[in-house]
Amino acid sequence: MKREVQIGLLTIVALAICYVGINFLKGIEIFKKSTTYYAHFDNLSSVTVATPVIVSGFKVGTVRDVKFDYLRGYGATVELALDPHVRITRESLIKIKVNPLSGSELVLSIADSTKRYLNEGDTIPSVSPTGDLLSVATEQILPAVNNMMPTINATLVRLNTLLNDKQIDTMLMSLAASTAQLNGMMANLNRTSSSLAPVVANVEGLTSNLNTFSRQLTAVQLDSMLLALQKTTDQLQQVSAQLRSRDNTAGLLLNDPSLYNRLDSLVGSADKLMRDLKENPKRYVHFSVF
Repeated sequence: MKREVQIGLLTIVALAICYVGINFLKGIEIFKKSTTYYAHFDNLSSVTVATPVIVSGFKVGTVRDVKFDYLRGYGATVELALDPHVRITRESLIKIKVNPLSGSELVLSIADSTKRYLNEGDTIPSVSPTGDLLSVATEQILPAVNNMMPTINATLVRLNTLLNDKQIDTMLMSLAASTAQLNGMMANLNRTSSSLAPVVANVEGLTSNLNTFSRQLTAVQLDSMLLALQKTTDQLQQVSAQLRSRDNTAGLLLNDPSLYNRLDSLVGSADKLMRDLKENPKRYVHFSVF
C-alpha cells in the first residue's frame, strides 16, 4: 500500500511538472499574477494561445485562451493575461501585427488623453487586420498566378515551337548576312567621307576666293560708274557754262536780246511776205505767152 501511494504521488508530480513545463514553453507563466481582459477580432491572422501582447515594444502579457464566436458565425474572442501594473484606458486600441518570421503578435496602444481606465474582465477595443502581406500573397496573388499558369504554359510551348523551327535559323542567318553587308556599307561610307574631306576643303577655299573676287569686282564696277558719272557731271557743267557765256553761238542765242528781236522781226517779215504772196501772186510771178 505504501508503495502504491508513492507511485501515485510521483505520477501527480510528473503530470504537474509536465503541465508547468508545457505552459512555460508556450510562454504562459502560471504562477505569475495577471489581470484578465478580452478582445474581439473578425480575423485572428494566426493568433493562438501564448501569442505575446506588446506595448511600446515590451511584452506585457500573453493570450490565455481563444474562443470562436458561434453566435455570429465568424470572428473569435481572445482572453488576455496582462501584467497587473498595466492600466488600460477606455480609448486604447489593440490590433494584430503579423511578422512573417516570428508569427503574429498583439500590439496594445494605450491612449493617455483620458484617465478613465478599464476594469478587469472588460473588453479592449480592437482593430481587425485588413490583410497583411503574407495573407494577400496567399489569398490574392497565388490564385491569380495559378489562373495564369495555363496561359504561361501555352506561351512557352509556342515559344519552344518557334525556336525549334528551321525557318527561324534561316531568318537569323539572313539577318546576320544583312547586318554584315550593312557594316560593310558603313565602312565604305566612312572611307568615302574621309576621302571627300580634302575635296570639301578645296570647295570651301574656292568659294572663299569667289567671294573675294566678287567683292573686288563689285568695288571695281562701282569705281568705274562713279568715274563715268563724275565725267558726265563735268561735261554738263561745261555745257551749262557755255550756254551762259556770250562768246559762242549758243550763248548768244540764249543771252543776246537784240539777236532775239532781229530773229523775231525776221520771222514776222517772212510771215507777212507769205501772206502777201498768197493774196497777190501776180505781183511776184509773171507769165508770158508766146
